[in-house]
Amino acid sequence: MVNTNTTLEDTSLTVESRISQVTVYSNQARVTRHTKVSLTGQEQELVIPRLPMTIETESVRATGTGTGAVRLLGVRTEKVFDSEPVGEQVAQLSGQIKELEKQKRHLQDQLASKELARNFVEALTDKAVQHFSRSLAQQQIGVQETGEFLNFLEQRYHADASAIAQQEEQQQELQKQLNALKAKLQQLKTPRPQESLSI
Repeated sequence: MVNTNTTLEDTSLTVESRISQVTVYSNQARVTRHTKVSLTGQEQELVIPRLPMTIETESVRATGTGTGAVRLLGVRTEKVFDSEPVGEQVAQLSGQIKELEKQKRHLQDQLASKELARNFVEALTDKAVQHFSRSLAQQQIGVQETGEFLNFLEQRYHADASAIAQQEEQQQELQKQLNALKAKLQQLKTPRPQESLSI
């Protein structure tokens, strides 16, 4: 009785081979691979996977010897597309993105705080100019005290403005890093098949 439900996968055997000889010519090379296989007699196809795409497919040859009769019916090559495992890299990049987003939020909070302080100093300066103008006119406060207070306000304003500029620069740099990591993550999530040949 013959089993007619046998598929090609059932009669196919994947074998690993190693390079046993290389002859280099001026414009190409001859590479001989060798493998040892025990066959049951049911195999209809032997597959040698993950060979480089640089092989000239029409030059592929195969031979076989054994204790029993060996008959090769033909040799063919086939392109195989494999996707790289990227789960670990995706998890690592996602973690880096989360950390940078946390740093960005912290910088945004600091920036908002400095802008609030700068706005307060601006408002205080406007009020102080009016107040000190009247107080000077009425001789209730001296020129020296007025100058010291205005110098203090000016120093505070410049310190806050400098801190804001520095934090905005840090924020831009963080955003660049975030954009680069997000692009890399998107690239990883997009399947990138690797081509190889099987004989």
